[in-house]
Amino acid sequence: MRRALNLEVLACPRCGSRMRLVAMIKDPRTVAPILTHLGLPGQPARADAAQAPPAAAANLSAQTPA
Repeated sequence: MRRALNLEVLACPRCGSRMRLVAMIKDPRTVAPILTHLGLPGQPARADAAQAPPAAAANLSAQTPA
């Protein structure tokens, strides 16, 4: 992510020092309760679910002459 987005994901947001990866949790039965506790969606969005376009895109298409 650092190369593509110029975003240092391992920099501590508090002090800026380098963090290290301690563990990766992959089991969905463990991940879902953690995400729910953090106020995030516990289930991933379906890949085939239709999503509405962003409001800016809807406004742009309404202003474009046919």
